[in-house]
Amino acid sequence: MSIRTKLLTLFISLLAILLALQGFLYYQYNDKLSERLGEAAFKVSKDTAGVLIRNQNLLFKSQVYSIDSDGQITREFIQIPSHTNIQITLADDTKDQAIKLRNKNTEYKIPIPRLEVQDTIADLRQQNLWITFLLFAFAIVIVGFLTYSITKPLLALNQAAKKISAGELGTQVKISKFKYGQDVADTIEQFNKMSKDLVEYQKQQLNNQELEHFKELGSISRGLAHNLRNPLNTLQLSLEQLEINHPELTSSHLSSTAKDQVNRIEQWLKSFTLIMEQGIEKQYVSIRHIVNNAVSIYSKEQLKVVYEEDFNVYCVETELVMILQILIQNALESYDDMAKPNIRLSLETKKHDGMISILVTDTGKGISDSIRRSMFKPYNTDKTYGSGMGLFIARRLIKHRYGGDILLEDNKPHGTKIALQISSEIR
Repeated sequence: MSIRTKLLTLFISLLAILLALQGFLYYQYNDKLSERLGEAAFKVSKDTAGVLIRNQNLLFKSQVYSIDSDGQITREFIQIPSHTNIQITLADDTKDQAIKLRNKNTEYKIPIPRLEVQDTIADLRQQNLWITFLLFAFAIVIVGFLTYSITKPLLALNQAAKKISAGELGTQVKISKFKYGQDVADTIEQFNKMSKDLVEYQKQQLNNQELEHFKELGSISRGLAHNLRNPLNTLQLSLEQLEINHPELTSSHLSSTAKDQVNRIEQWLKSFTLIMEQGIEKQYVSIRHIVNNAVSIYSKEQLKVVYEEDFNVYCVETELVMILQILIQNALESYDDMAKPNIRLSLETKKHDGMISILVTDTGKGISDSIRRSMFKPYNTDKTYGSGMGLFIARRLIKHRYGGDILLEDNKPHGTKIALQISSEIR
């Protein structure tokens, strides 16, 4: 029922109750007053008749007649109606307490029984006051209930609007339409829709900002990659020339480490350049294909890949390949002897709450509590070689571009398990 219908129904109902009550009181007053006035009239008539019967000299006069019959005289009393003017007036014009009968010489008062009539009128007046009070109280209760039913959803909307203005976009108001009416339900439904649209609008704005950021970053990175590649190639050639000129350095740990770090930088530059050149256009790609590309730069002795079921994900392929390589590289670096690691890369087959997970599990030295607390912050690392930016960039891309996350947990008794979660519903 709409608010307008509620108000109209309330007004008509109260008016109908008032009219019915007035009609009831009218007929009740009429019956009781008629009864009391009839009783009073009968008593006055009865008392008047009694006075006249007991005092016939008011109506008749006696005369004696003598009749001579056969020489006899007879005396006889005869009552003759009197033509005396009898006046009937009120004994007191202001109080109407008695009727006064009066002729020339005699006066009689007949009391008017007003007490019962007055008591009846007083009772009816009190009854009228009580009924009016009860009707007024009933109207207050009904109006209060209706006011509450109207203002409650408005208050809920007001609180939700305050939350939205405070930044809590997506706040929803839950009120039953069967309890508060269709028009209120429609208003709340539109408000909830607007709140959801604001969330989508905010996401769109963030995506647009991210797009601009990637465009700017692409321009910078292409120039940076070009400037770094030349000295990097020079460094690579210099290391190779040193090994040729000094064969004893071939087996040196420092030489091997230097070459590994140069290759690592080269691989990062290639991945980053591919991302910037490909842009941020997404397409459906097989998870199996992404995993194969990510592990292609590692030897089979280093990784053990287990496939169970394949999925297609809407993504930028080079982004996920680079992110997965960051996770694999972190797992490899958790071993003291990187030449003989034991890393298990598995693909989780079940979708949980619309999420696809890729698990990277190692049996290395694990992650310390101090590093874990700030694992995804920039420049946070406990490795000799590394900037601490890999996981920071990886998680940022996963959260903002794929609606997912990167989760860490211990792989008891030794090692770490990293779950790369990707939303299967992101477009």
